[in-house]
Amino acid sequence: MPASFDYEPRGTTGFSPAAIAKFEGEYNVPNADFQKFQEYVAKNGSKTRQTTDPLIAKIWRQWVEFRSDQTSNYVRRLSEAVKAQAPETRVLVTPSASAGKDSAKTLAIGVDSAAM
Repeated sequence: MPASFDYEPRGTTGFSPAAIAKFEGEYNVPNADFQKFQEYVAKNGSKTRQTTDPLIAKIWRQWVEFRSDQTSNYVRRLSEAVKAQAPETRVLVTPSASAGKDSAKTLAIGVDSAAM
């Protein structure tokens, strides 16, 4: 029996306290800088990629890398859970057009869907 799961991650989401703490630790970003970044993203959404502020631009690229890792690991865990229940099941992923760590589309949506 076919089933589908619609998952469309973006770089403008994922701001849970645990994710923020992990990001700040992994990328050595001070909380004050991250708060400035988060406020900027809340105000500008996907246009964050167009910023001329060097701090925001740097953190955006780091956040895109972080979100790409998060989302690819999430899809991997989903796939593993499905396979554990039904080994014969095929899990298909149809990512958006973003492809590559620094591609324009990846930076535009804020996550490298091809990493899934």
